[in-house]
Formats: sequence, C-alpha cells, structure tokens
Amino acid sequence: WIADRRGLDRPPGDQVADYEEYTRLYDESWLDPEVRWLLSTVPSCMIFDDHDVVDDWNTSAAWLADMRATDWWQERLLSGLMSYWVYQQLGNLSPDELAADPLYAAVRETPDGTAALRAFAARADADPASVRWSYRRDFGRTRVLMVDSRAARVLEEDRRAMLDPDEAAWLREQIMDGRGDGEGPRTGDGPGNGDGPGNGNGDSPGDGPADGDTGAGRGAYDHLLIGTSLPWLLPHLVHDVEAWNSAMCGGERGARWARLGERIRRGADLEHWSAFPSSFDALGDLIAEAATGPGAPATVSVLSGDVHHAYVAEPSWPGRAPDARVAQLTCSPVHNSVPLSIRLGFRFGWSAPARALGRRIARHGRCAPPAVSWRRTGGPWFGNQIMTLTLRGRSARLRLEQARANRDGTNVLRMITDRELA
Repeated sequence: WIADRRGLDRPPGDQVADYEEYTRLYDESWLDPEVRWLLSTVPSCMIFDDHDVVDDWNTSAAWLADMRATDWWQERLLSGLMSYWVYQQLGNLSPDELAADPLYAAVRETPDGTAALRAFAARADADPASVRWSYRRDFGRTRVLMVDSRAARVLEEDRRAMLDPDEAAWLREQIMDGRGDGEGPRTGDGPGNGDGPGNGNGDSPGDGPADGDTGAGRGAYDHLLIGTSLPWLLPHLVHDVEAWNSAMCGGERGARWARLGERIRRGADLEHWSAFPSSFDALGDLIAEAATGPGAPATVSVLSGDVHHAYVAEPSWPGRAPDARVAQLTCSPVHNSVPLSIRLGFRFGWSAPARALGRRIARHGRCAPPAVSWRRTGGPWFGNQIMTLTLRGRSARLRLEQARANRDGTNVLRMITDRELA
C-alpha cells in the first residue's frame, strides 16, 4: 500500500490548514472499520507521496517558489511533516531505533512535544538533505528499502534529480551491503549520513544490518523490494512525454518552450522517475547491477502506487541479462474511480502506436533513448484492488484481487491474476 491513503489535500471544506486538521484527517481515514482492521493485523512500511502534504509537492523549483510566496504554505508544510512523523514515520522505526531517537525522547519527555517536533520539521524544510525519511528493513532474507521520492528531490533545473547525492549514495549502499563487493554502510559516517527519520543524532535508522541481516558474504538476501511511491517504469508514451517535458523545462528549446513546459508539467502531473532522466537511468543501472552476478537475489521488485490503477512491467537491458527476475509492480489499491477517458489513455499508452508517438515527441526534446527497455506483462487493471507478493525461500508469487459487488450489495475479493515470478 504505497502512498495511496486518502488524499490529504482534498479534505472536507476547502484546504487543510494546520496540524490539528491533519490529525482529524488521519482519524477520519484510519477509523474506517476495514482500514482499521487492516492496519491492526498487517504490519506496514509507509512512505509519503505528495498528498501527505499537498498535491504535486516538490514538482519543480518554480512550483516551490510559488508556494513559498503564499501566506499559508509554511504552516501547511510543517504541519504535514509533523503529522507524518507522528502517524506514519514512528511506525517505520524499530524498537531499538525508537529507543535511540532523541526526537522521540524529547517529544515523550514533555507534556506537549510540539516545539521539538516543529523545530525538526522546520529543519527538514530548510535543509532536506539533513533528514532521511528513507529506511531499510531486512525480514529474514528479504531486503525492503523504502525510498523517499518527494522530500529528497533536487529541484534546480540544471541538476534536477529524484534523490539528492547523499540519498542516492545511501540507496546504493543498502542495496550492495552484503554483496561482497566492498564495505557495507557505516552508521553516522560516509555519504548519506544525514539524520534518519526523525533522528537528531546524525545516524540513519536504515544504516547497517537490521532485522535479521546475514551481515556478510555474497547473497545476503534472496529478494530485494524497493518501495517508491512513484513508479519507475510507466507506459512508454507517458515516459517519453515526461522526458520531453523535462528537456523543455530545462531550456533545450529555449525560454519560450521552458515556460510552456512548466505549465504542462504542473497541469499534467509530469513528475515521475521519467521526469528526472538522470535519476531514471541511475536507478536502472543500480537495479541491473544488483540483479546480476553470483550474489544476485532471485527477484528485484520495484513497488509503487500513485497512478490509480495496477500493472506489471518487466525491464530488459541490451547486451545484459540479469540473473534475477526484475519487475515493476504497481498497485493503487483503494478509493479508485478512474474516468473512462483516463482508463483508455493508460491502455493506449502501452500500445505500439503510442510508443511510436512517444519516440517522436522525445526526439523533439532531443532526448536520448533510455538505457533500459521494458514491456507490460500484466494489466492494466482498474478498480479497488490488492496486490500480494508472497516470498518463500527463493520463490516468489504474485496475486492481484479486485473488489467486486455481489447482487445483495456486499463486496468480495475476486482473483484477477495469480502467477509465479521466481
């Protein structure tokens, strides 16, 4: 369930304004009987997306400048970060991490921890690289990396990136730790050693072995799960349009096209990994490296939501054959009502004519072809649905179930697909 909780920027009334209103939205969303049951019975690893603060959060430097010029943005942002830490990020920390977290201690030591929490949120806003929201969990021989693809962005057009340099270095360290090709990550030292989620001591909770890591040698894990709220692999037409738009906004065709590109970027929500071409390529290279060699896992899965439907896409690299099965698993699970026009658009986006159209658009932006190719191997599926990945040893099985209404008005889950990945 990646970043598909209730859209917090569309509450009852006009707009959420402060911390108190955020808490009421969480209460409204999570006290739904079915959601409450789910969160009480299934362990969760959460990471935010734009709707945890505001729609299109950190789309671009120009967008952020416009937000900062308003009289409501600062309170909105701080309140969003504070409530996220309380309602989601605390649950991402292990008991040992909580015990060592000075912010957690400071909040608990006073009757009202607002001042400490607000100071932390202000620091996260002023210097995003000083706070790491991403984290790692090792469950037996399955490694889970939840990656912040919102607050960690670099927005300046001339060096635009989905992850700042420290965050990118941290991600590589966590993926390669235990693969036997160099030092593993070091707590509080080296690239990416900013504060962990909510930490004030400079140590990231994700650093180093955790939750059953084997700690050394090749093959430290059998399955690698990379959670990023925004899909890495999109329909080809959408990918090419986002790459073209990035080039336009970066001035590839001059200032006039750059202004038009910015308007299109905001209006069409062109802000996925493909809208950050260098980051898209870097993530692809890292995944291919992690999936190849004697220490490769059985599967590498990128888990995403955001796009209001579900699909499976599988990449391939020219002249390179990874040893692991690699897949983009995308599922926006609940509260989905996608208009027919958008459903048709997503279906068309995977077609051969759409791919040809996308390449023509990309050529206008002088965009280099991506280093990785991919194809859709499942979906697109629309509706309220749950995707389940079952891992046993080095085997992996994928299942998708959709909510369907019975004649008596009750709802049941119906199996849509059930397949082996490894």
